[in-house]
Amino acid sequence: MKLLAKVRKRVDEGRRQLVKRSLEAPGKIMVKRGEKVEASDVIAEGALTSGFRSLPLAEILGVKAKDGIRFLLKKEGERVYPGEIIAKRQRLFGLSKRTVTSPIEGTFQGYDSESGILRLEFLPQVQRLVAACEGEVEDVPDRKTVVLSCFVSEIYGISGSGRTREGVLKVLAQKDDFLLPSVIDETCSGAIIVGGALVSRAALSKAMAVGVLGIVAGGIHARDFFEIGGASISPFWTSSDIGLTLVLTEGFGRQAMSDEIFSHLAENNDKFVLIDGDKAVLTIPQASIPKKIPLEKKNERVTGLAEREIGIGDRVRIIDYDYLGLEGTIKNIGQEAKTILGGLGTYMVEIETKKGKIVVPYQNIEIIV
Repeated sequence: MKLLAKVRKRVDEGRRQLVKRSLEAPGKIMVKRGEKVEASDVIAEGALTSGFRSLPLAEILGVKAKDGIRFLLKKEGERVYPGEIIAKRQRLFGLSKRTVTSPIEGTFQGYDSESGILRLEFLPQVQRLVAACEGEVEDVPDRKTVVLSCFVSEIYGISGSGRTREGVLKVLAQKDDFLLPSVIDETCSGAIIVGGALVSRAALSKAMAVGVLGIVAGGIHARDFFEIGGASISPFWTSSDIGLTLVLTEGFGRQAMSDEIFSHLAENNDKFVLIDGDKAVLTIPQASIPKKIPLEKKNERVTGLAEREIGIGDRVRIIDYDYLGLEGTIKNIGQEAKTILGGLGTYMVEIETKKGKIVVPYQNIEIIV
């Protein structure tokens, strides 16, 4: 019998890797394949639509929806400015009038004669995409994407939630401290913050309110995790995105970050990073590219995972829901398959932990290296 378990590195301090950088909409790519880039170089530009603003024109003017079009002073597609009159209704030989002014700078997109609603579009904003890492352009597959070959380090968490986001890393708490709402302020907007041993529901709410894009923490209470749509590396769990990406490095409850992970985060404080909650990975582009590190040519993202046969005495981390993040040593490996919840036949592993002996399916452990 040969039972294989995942081997997970906490920190991979150096590899050449392909990093995809993308505009939110097709635009102008300003680099070519094979070109060298610096972290601050603008590699693409595009127009980013800022959204729409609707006004109840017919209601403001006091007319039926179908009649509102008669009072418009702008044509579809024309530019409008804040405070500019875009519709006017006069009565009693001009002695009484009602006007509608534009609250934004943008363009007039049209009027709906059934609802009486006028729609304005904000002016598009220019999105400038920077390389974010020093390297070489590997590919330009379309008008919104640039694939770069660059040197990165990666931190592998145990669980997470949310799509890939990017921002500047800000360490706000020590590895064994709580992340307090009071330390999260407007300066954290657009940042990826590091929250020590525990991120509370109050801290999550404060982070979303000020525009934090991601949080890296040792642990979180399980109830809070699943209420925000959290998932795990387990194939039986899925995640959702709440506008903020979360990576847990240790597990549920108050869990101090490992020295290895926290020291690497502290060394890279104030640097640009990418956070992927669904894969529980934090990627940190590095300034230099050692020539001895080969380029990873695989199409899929490198996860830092491998497999090997488990054995008595192996140091492992449990990734089972009830004991997520708990570490211990394998004391016994079942020799006969047992049927567990759901009818799955598997082999059970006995692990000595600080909470006593725990028995879990061998698929629910990973070997610590």
